[in-house]
Amino acid sequence: MKNIEVINLWRTLNEVNFGDVSPRFTLKKAKIKKKLDEFIEPFKAVDEEIEKIRQEALALVEKDENGNPIIENGNYKVVEENSKKFDELIKKFSEKSKARDELLQEDADIELEKLPLSEFPEKMNDKQTEALLPIIEE
Repeated sequence: MKNIEVINLWRTLNEVNFGDVSPRFTLKKAKIKKKLDEFIEPFKAVDEEIEKIRQEALALVEKDENGNPIIENGNYKVVEENSKKFDELIKKFSEKSKARDELLQEDADIELEKLPLSEFPEKMNDKQTEALLPIIEE
């Protein structure tokens, strides 16, 4: 299982309202979620760092009367005296984003408990089911 699949599992467990399920399912889900919460912390930190760099770069561009960045020819219009700093931030942003994307494709170092398929709610869509596959025991 790849890191991105673990993150998708975490998101699904946080977003889906499973409705009426067995106490066993609820307990196992809570244990799995706790383990996943700890696992994804470093990924959240990387995303926060990338977002901080993006916000710093956006602070250096020209804005319209509503405070929105001005885009010309598909690029942000950078305040001239900020262009060097902007370019440095964009390079840093690209490097961090690429490193994050590579990390997401690496194999996850996590063991998760599984639940029998019969414990899961009957009404799950394909996307939810696919995300939950790592914890479904057939």
